[in-house]
Amino acid sequence: MKLIRQIKTPKFAKLKEKILSQGMEWYFEPYSANNKHPFFAHVVKHRDNPEFNSYLSDETIDTFKDICLENDVKPREIIRVSYNSTFYQNDELTDYHIDYEEPHQVFLLYFTTNDRGPTAISEVKYNKDDSHTLWPATSIDNDKVGKVQKVYPYEGSALIFDGQYYHAGGHPKSGERRVVLTINFRE
Repeated sequence: MKLIRQIKTPKFAKLKEKILSQGMEWYFEPYSANNKHPFFAHVVKHRDNPEFNSYLSDETIDTFKDICLENDVKPREIIRVSYNSTFYQNDELTDYHIDYEEPHQVFLLYFTTNDRGPTAISEVKYNKDDSHTLWPATSIDNDKVGKVQKVYPYEGSALIFDGQYYHAGGHPKSGERRVVLTINFRE
């Protein structure tokens, strides 16, 4: 796991202004790891489509590449790109899940700071025989996640981790939103 505490590229500030603006296009997603935790998303690249399909594609990928270059991260292939905006829900976390069954890395770029709503990463790695599939992610029962490391969203920070570890996204306090860019990639 790699935590980048301060994004240095000036492209981040310009991108943040667009993402947090009232003009940002968000689309309702009824499913996250399951149908219990809906959210809003702006998908830049779907997991099963090689094409980038958003007016934010170039800026998003340019910012990601700059952050990777500054932090010695070498993405070989981008699988999926999505901005996610979550809001208060009774559960602090979504169900523990992986985004993609094949080996990959998860890159999270935080646009907001939240005291509630961490990214929680389990010590347990994906095992095809020990999980059940729920569209669109593969989940694990909460009693099987073992020890968990929590990283709280801090505006202008990023987190990169092995996507084969089960993880859960958080929900912020009432009246707040948690905005994050998620990129699944292969090194």
